[in-house]
Amino acid sequence: MTMDYDLLIIGGGAAGKEAALLAARASLKTLLVEKEKLGGTSYHRGYHVIRALQACAQSFRAIGFTEKDPAKSGVGYGYLARGWSDWSQIRLGVTDRLTKDLRQELGRAQIPVEKGSAKFIDNHTVQVSSAGGKSQKFTADNIIIATGSEPSYPGDGTIFPFLAERKGVKVFNSDQILENSVPPAHLVVLGGGHIGCELASIYRTIGSRVTLIEEKPTILLDWDPLVGQKVLESLTEQGVTVKTGSSFTPEMLPADCDMVLVATGRLGCTKNLDLSQIGVKWGHFIRTTRELRIRGSDFSNIYVIGDANGLLLFDSAAHAQARVAIQNILGNPSTVSLRLIPRSTNTDPPAAFVGPTEAEAKAAGESYEVITEELMSTSAGRENTIEPVQNLVKLLYHSGSRRVLSCLAIGPNSSEIVNQVCFWLCSNMPMESWLNVSAIHPSPSEDLVRALQGRFETQTSFSSEPAFTGALDEVRS
Repeated sequence: MTMDYDLLIIGGGAAGKEAALLAARASLKTLLVEKEKLGGTSYHRGYHVIRALQACAQSFRAIGFTEKDPAKSGVGYGYLARGWSDWSQIRLGVTDRLTKDLRQELGRAQIPVEKGSAKFIDNHTVQVSSAGGKSQKFTADNIIIATGSEPSYPGDGTIFPFLAERKGVKVFNSDQILENSVPPAHLVVLGGGHIGCELASIYRTIGSRVTLIEEKPTILLDWDPLVGQKVLESLTEQGVTVKTGSSFTPEMLPADCDMVLVATGRLGCTKNLDLSQIGVKWGHFIRTTRELRIRGSDFSNIYVIGDANGLLLFDSAAHAQARVAIQNILGNPSTVSLRLIPRSTNTDPPAAFVGPTEAEAKAAGESYEVITEELMSTSAGRENTIEPVQNLVKLLYHSGSRRVLSCLAIGPNSSEIVNQVCFWLCSNMPMESWLNVSAIHPSPSEDLVRALQGRFETQTSFSSEPAFTGALDEVRS
C-alpha cells in the first residue's frame, strides 16, 4: 500500500515542530497536524510566556518598586492592575512573533500544516477533523505523537469542593490564569513546583498578595535542594508567604483570597487520540522504549516525543527526543540519554542543570566529589558592569578520573554556564582540558574556568580511570 506521507506528526509544539524540520532536512515527505496554535505550550502558555512576564517583572523591580507593600512606593493596586494589561500585551506580542516565525520556517521547509484534531484509525492511518466539521484521512509509514501536556487540574471546579462555597473566589489552572484580565488582590498558589514558584513571583511583583502552599516538605523538590533554598529566600524577600508540609484545607484559605491557582502537575495530552483503537494502553503519559517507540511489537512505527511521554517536561528534552525519533526513522539506531539533556526554570532566581542529581549519583553507587562556587559575573547585561550578579555553581565529578558528571547553576547566567558544561560533557573532555580553555573576558564561561583553575591548577596528576559510562540513566528511567 502506498502511503500519503513518509511521516505524519501530531502536534506542532516544541517536539513536533523540531521533528518536522529535521524530517524535512532529511527529505522525508512530512505532514504536521496541529489542532490549536503552532508553537504549543512553549510559545503560548509556557516557557516563552513566563520569560516575557519575568522580563516585565524584572524591569518593574529595577526601577524601584521592590518593597513588600507597593503602596509605600507611591504605586497603588489600581495602577498595578492596569500594568498587568500592559504585561499581557507584551507576552502576546512575543507569542505572535514566535508563531509567525515558525509558520514561515515551516513554509520555507515546504512542510504542510493540517489544522484539526487527530484520531488513530489504525497504525498507519490518522483521521483529522477541523473545527468546521471537515474530516480527512491521511496515511503515513511512520507517525510521531508530539501532543504535549496540560495541567493535571482541568479547571472545571472538580477539585476542592469547599472552594465553591467561597463566593468571589476564582479557581484556575496555569493555562487559565494567564487569560484572566485582572490580577488578584490575594492569590493562593497550590503547588511548589517550578510553575507555581514562577507565577507566585510574577504576581507578587505586579502587586498581588501571594500565599504559596506546598504539601511536601520543601518547594522545587525535583531540583537540587540548593535551588529550593535560593528560590524560597527570594520569594520570602519579595513578600510571598510560603507554607510547606501543609495540605490545603478550608482553614488555610486566607479571608481576603479572591483567586486560587492550582499548579499541582501536568498530564500528557493523549486522551483524544483514540489510542485504544489501535490497542495502546496508557496512563498519565504514554510509555515508550529508549528508542521512543510505543512499547509493544505492534507499534514499531509510532513514536512519542516531548511531554506526551513524561520522561522530562522541558523544551530541551523535546528537541533532543525529536532528533532520536527522526534518526530511528531514517534507519540510524538511536536512544535517548537523559544524562546529557539540560533543563532550566524561570524562577527568581533562575536555575539550570545537566546530568544526574547528587541523589541519583549516590543511588547508583558512583564515587563522586562536589565543587560549589559563588561566581560574580559582569556579563548578564551591560548594566552589570556597574553591579555584578551572583551565580552559584555546583559540579559533581568522578573522584578517580575527575570527569564531570553534572552541573547545577543558579542565577542570571545559569543557562549559559550549564550550556558551556553541556559542550564539555558531550566532547568527553577531561578536567585538565577545561583548565586550558580560553574564554571571552568578562563572561560567565571565563568565571567558571577560573574557579576550576583555582581549585585544580596545582593538581597535575589525573587518574586514567575510564570515564563515567552512563549507568545513571538506568537510575532515572
